[in-house]
Amino acid sequence: MIRNYLAAAALTTLLVAQSHAALIFNTGASWRFFKGRTEASTPDTTAWRGLNFNDSAFTNAPAPFWYDANGDSSTLAGGTQLTDMQNQYTTLFLRRSFVLTNISDISSLKLSAFCDDGFIVWINGAEVQRYNVPAGVLAFNASASAAVTEPVSLTDYTLLNPSSYLTLGTNVIAVQIFNAGTA
Repeated sequence: MIRNYLAAAALTTLLVAQSHAALIFNTGASWRFFKGRTEASTPDTTAWRGLNFNDSAFTNAPAPFWYDANGDSSTLAGGTQLTDMQNQYTTLFLRRSFVLTNISDISSLKLSAFCDDGFIVWINGAEVQRYNVPAGVLAFNASASAAVTEPVSLTDYTLLNPSSYLTLGTNVIAVQIFNAGTA
């Protein structure tokens, strides 16, 4: 069975404050999402990644985001099934706000994701992680480098220098998800 879980489909961001970890949001959290039929923002195609972007044109739905290439979604439960993605578009844009009340206690961040096929993550507009996609700015119709063998497993990524991109109060994490192709 082909199951296409999209990058960050089950995304957990953990913050480590001194000797303990605190969950910022869980894997089934709701995200604002925009289907990659066009750029998520124009004329500035990077604006959607920033804190002050108006995402009212995005839809709100729970993770994981997925589609089933063989038409049998009976083994894929929960989250948001994208029934129109296959053979139509390769990317998805995700945004989620979170609030921090004391950033001086944050020593590191950990991002945990199920990923098939690739993604780029920004926090407050600063790129913090990239997986299985080429370098540079990637358009709405870009693809991941190559498909990942399924089933995918949860992978942890340590995000470097959180003090350089986190702010006190509201922050936003933005994720552009890429499939290796439309099929």
